[in-house]
Amino acid sequence: MTLQEIIQGPEEMMPEKMLTRKLMKQEVEKLLKTLSDREANVLRLHFGLNGESPQSFEEIGRLLKLSRERVRQINGIALSKLKQTSTLDSLKLYIV
Repeated sequence: MTLQEIIQGPEEMMPEKMLTRKLMKQEVEKLLKTLSDREANVLRLHFGLNGESPQSFEEIGRLLKLSRERVRQINGIALSKLKQTSTLDSLKLYIV
C-alpha cells in the first residue's frame, strides 16, 4: 500500500473518513512546503503523492536529469528535515 492510497483511498468511503484523509493530505502538503522545491518534488515522486505511482530513484533521476545517487541523497536530506520538524506531530493524529 502506498502513501497515496492511504491518503486518497476509495471513493465510496464514509464522509468522516473522506474528511480525515483530506485533512491528512493538507498536513502532508504543509510539511512539504517546509522543504525546497526540489526536495518536495523528489518526495512527491518517490512516494506517489502526485497522484501517480511511486517512482524509483532511478526513474526520478531520469526525469529531473540527476543521478540516482543524487536523488537518493535529496530524499534522505528531505526526510531528515521532516523528522526534525515539530509539525510532524500533527500527522500522529492520523496514525492508527
